[in-house]
Amino acid sequence: MGLKVRTFALVLDRPAAVYRASEVVSGQCVLALDGDMHLSQLTITLKGEAECEWTEQKTVAAHQSHGNHGSDHNHHHHDHNQTRTETVRHHAKHTHNHHHHDHNQTRTETVRHHAKHTCVDLVYCPGNVYPSTLSGGQHNIGFNFQLPLGALPSSFESTYGHIRYWIEAHIRKTAFFAFDERTRLPLQIRAPALASPQELAMPAVNSAQKTVGLFGGQPLSLRAEIARTGHAVGSTLQITCFVDNRSKKAMQLMATLRQEVDFFANGSKRRSDEKIAKSMGPTVGAHTVATEVILLPIPLTAAVVYNSCPIIRAKHVLDVFLSISGSFDLHVILGIILTND
Repeated sequence: MGLKVRTFALVLDRPAAVYRASEVVSGQCVLALDGDMHLSQLTITLKGEAECEWTEQKTVAAHQSHGNHGSDHNHHHHDHNQTRTETVRHHAKHTHNHHHHDHNQTRTETVRHHAKHTCVDLVYCPGNVYPSTLSGGQHNIGFNFQLPLGALPSSFESTYGHIRYWIEAHIRKTAFFAFDERTRLPLQIRAPALASPQELAMPAVNSAQKTVGLFGGQPLSLRAEIARTGHAVGSTLQITCFVDNRSKKAMQLMATLRQEVDFFANGSKRRSDEKIAKSMGPTVGAHTVATEVILLPIPLTAAVVYNSCPIIRAKHVLDVFLSISGSFDLHVILGIILTND
């Protein structure tokens, strides 16, 4: 009679399953066995992987086609831990244009861009700690993994890609026609941005000017500054604004935080751009010189993937502006770095 596994589960010592870089991830692999099992059959790993994927439509001349319509061409590129796959599907969709006996055809291609990158791959060998053979019954096999402090990106989910971490246990069965068993448990990693302390501590300042009014227009200037470039998610940005409004119009002072994430695969790039925070400041009256402060909370869910992943990169832009009725708004842009520290 072969080995029968009645219970196979992973339990973390930290139920929330949220860890910071350099911490120890520990827990137990719970087994209930009918029969004996050699510990060499059990492997426990902690893995992290970044992956991005998107498709785009391209219209090309039909004479560039290779092969029959309706065929698929797959090109695979391997670069150490990163695998990139491009699939070009040729659809039988043609546009015929006849001009002075010229016959031109165009064809629509769907191009799939795909890339993977291994963030971490740690293996725990329980046979180094526990007896070599487990008898029938229930067993709790402890494990622990030391997370690296270096280039480890934070967990991240998006339409075009993700960064995911998980612990996986694998039992390799030796009996003929017996199927291996696996169980997986996801976890969240919060890692710092890969930026120097000097870069994070550097203040950010910018200014802009314009004239308000078509005839007899008056000058308007806005200067915005923050004490440091680096800020932790969940904290509040304090933005100091200096406004010199010599026009006849009152205007609203506002600030937004945008998140721009770039995805890279097959030499191509896709960007997602979204507004993740907004704050309304005071109204600046006509013919007013004022110093105002805007408080802007940073969401805990903001992406922290700064210089830590080759195929997914996130940056954040602070847009401070004066909303002017009947005229173009005056914007001041500041770059900031978000971290989990």
